[in-house]
Amino acid sequence: MNHYLEMSHEEGGSAEPDWLTIIAVQYFQTVPLRCFVWPQNLPYKLDVPIQDAILRTTVQSELGKRYSPEASYSLRFLKAILEKVDATGEEHSEVLLEAYLVLLSSASGDKLTGDLSRACYKSYPLPTKISSTVYLTLHEEPLKISQGTTGLCTWEAALRFAEYLVYAAPEVIQGRRILELGAGAGLLGLVCLYMGASTVELTDADEGVLERLKENVDINSQAIIDRIARDFEGLQNNPPNISVSKLDWESVEFDDIASRNAEVIVCADVVYDPILIPPLTSVLGSLLRTPCHVHNTGFREGWVALTMRQEQTYQEFLRALARNRIRYERVRLDCVPELFYHEDNVGEVALLHLTVADS
Repeated sequence: MNHYLEMSHEEGGSAEPDWLTIIAVQYFQTVPLRCFVWPQNLPYKLDVPIQDAILRTTVQSELGKRYSPEASYSLRFLKAILEKVDATGEEHSEVLLEAYLVLLSSASGDKLTGDLSRACYKSYPLPTKISSTVYLTLHEEPLKISQGTTGLCTWEAALRFAEYLVYAAPEVIQGRRILELGAGAGLLGLVCLYMGASTVELTDADEGVLERLKENVDINSQAIIDRIARDFEGLQNNPPNISVSKLDWESVEFDDIASRNAEVIVCADVVYDPILIPPLTSVLGSLLRTPCHVHNTGFREGWVALTMRQEQTYQEFLRALARNRIRYERVRLDCVPELFYHEDNVGEVALLHLTVADS
């Protein structure tokens, strides 16, 4: 079984998730069916009650109905279930067949009318002390580049960085003020809030991304507040705060930087275009060098997670950090458990811890 399936059900990974949870966790993350891990303890004979249970836990669950994955994905998922039923010689559930036909009709109608506006969601499992799985739900685009931006979906470095914070370094986040640069769909910043940050400010430059960030914050804010009240002693009377604001690295003023009183600056998958490296590292240098007056902690610290796509781009980023007198230390990620599904062949993720050279 993949490690992310073992770890997603209970904080610390001490419990083996049941077969319905294993299926649901993958469905809500829209794991490609070719990569789908069917549980070893899945009942051999997929009789009607078993089929209905799968349907109730996925497509027709409260989460599945309110924040459904892309319709074509749900259709392929149900088709895979029906094929498994055929392989066992069991009778098809009428409820499952009806759900499949409804999705088929809907998908066909969208193709005929050209309506591609239907919202698609991904829901990521989060560590929890309660028995049921808790999800972070994001409105994302199915394509990596959509509406002229790369910021409307979650990228690999954000997933790996979030896993590091959850399992290896929660102290980086808990009780601290976080500023995220290039927040995109918002997964990293929302995980920071979920893990006990006192405040999180999500920033981006694209207006469409900012609107999507606000939507994703609204979707998840109540679940996060409930988590804080349940799992963090001393924070119940001081609920966390999350905000969304515009920050354009290429046109930001120093006063704007100085006003952002964060203790920790985080960013993920923002190092991909060499043209953006100078303004990004300049903003990072200014933020890190501006004293933080919260709890008298002095200078701030930064964290950058990036996918190693081009070695030349990575080396240019490191040189730009040096020019801005920013020290970096690469942190190992190979021993960090996987909480989320990860695509194959996306490249290694590097995580850098940043401090100012003159602090």
